[in-house]
Amino acid sequence: MTLVDISDVALERAAAAARQAGVPLRVERVDVEEAPLPPGPYQLVLCMNFLWRPLFEAIPRVLEPGGLFVFAQPTRSNLQRNPHPSARFLLTGA
Repeated sequence: MTLVDISDVALERAAAAARQAGVPLRVERVDVEEAPLPPGPYQLVLCMNFLWRPLFEAIPRVLEPGGLFVFAQPTRSNLQRNPHPSARFLLTGA
């Protein structure tokens, strides 16, 4: 399993939780707005709370045939409850 994030704090927390649970985890600090995704192939790509539309073009190149892409993203209505993430990372809700 590989975790890619720009946040050192997120990577450290995930690595610690994985160690405690006995789950093998490779972490990579990558700014996907500046650098490509690590090469796959991956069975699953999970993208949570990060909206950067050019990333969608890269997903098919790192997924193995039959792999899954799961995307979860809050909408701008999230700003009514929480100031983060900023509006540029939120979808417009219907």
